[in-house]
Amino acid sequence: MRVLLRDGETGPYYAAPGNWVADRDRAMDFMLVERAIQANNEQRLGATHVVLAYDAPACNLTFPISNYTTLPYEASPSLPPNQPRLQKPG
Repeated sequence: MRVLLRDGETGPYYAAPGNWVADRDRAMDFMLVERAIQANNEQRLGATHVVLAYDAPACNLTFPISNYTTLPYEASPSLPPNQPRLQKPG
C-alpha cells in the first residue's frame, strides 16, 4: 500500500513541493497517513485527499483532509523503532 496526497478539486497527485502529477505511480509515497497530513499542514496545500493506494485500484481508500487536520502526536506503537516521530508544526 502507498499513502498519497491528491488535489481534492483538480485530481493530480502530489509529487514534490510545487509539483503535481496525473500518474499516481509518479506521486510521492508518504508511507504513513500522519506524514501525508503533516505535509498538507506544513505546506498549506488546502483541500486535499489522502489516498491509500493498493495494487488493485478498486481497493483504494480516499478521504478528504484540510489544513490543520489534527494529528495523533502520541507515540504510536505501530511505528517501527527506526521511523522518525512526527514533530508538532509551528
